[in-house]
Amino acid sequence: MAIIYENLLTVSEKLLDVERVGTAARRRAISTAYYAAFRRMASLCASTFAPSGDRDAFESVLRSLNHKEVRSVLNNNEARALLGNSVGKLFGELLSAREWADYSSTSHVSAEKAARGDKLTRAEATKFVNDARAIVAAIDALDERSRSKLSILLSFHRR
Repeated sequence: MAIIYENLLTVSEKLLDVERVGTAARRRAISTAYYAAFRRMASLCASTFAPSGDRDAFESVLRSLNHKEVRSVLNNNEARALLGNSVGKLFGELLSAREWADYSSTSHVSAEKAARGDKLTRAEATKFVNDARAIVAAIDALDERSRSKLSILLSFHRR
């Protein structure tokens, strides 16, 4: 059985090939790819902390993550030790691109390119989809101890 974040990645890849809708499909591809990566992290936390078979608890943990806090955590030294330096950077770029895709009326994720009137290309959107896939792969590659530690980092905020 496919997992939702894997399905979201597949959908985002399919959206890259939709034609005759301007940049709308590429925007949706970026947004969907972002949510695949975010959902992978949320699912990791939920599967770590929710009792097996308790769907309500799983959903509660799943919905407890905050997007910007996740970005911050992924860029801290402890998360970098687990995932390497690039995951936090990729996630931050993907979050910014998702915010553009979902909320901006400009023609391009890059302010400089938008000012020139450039439109987002398929290749540029593909980069974000590939980045989401790389984030998911990095999480999937963690051993059980590292997954637990990452879940703690993402779920509990230090004072």
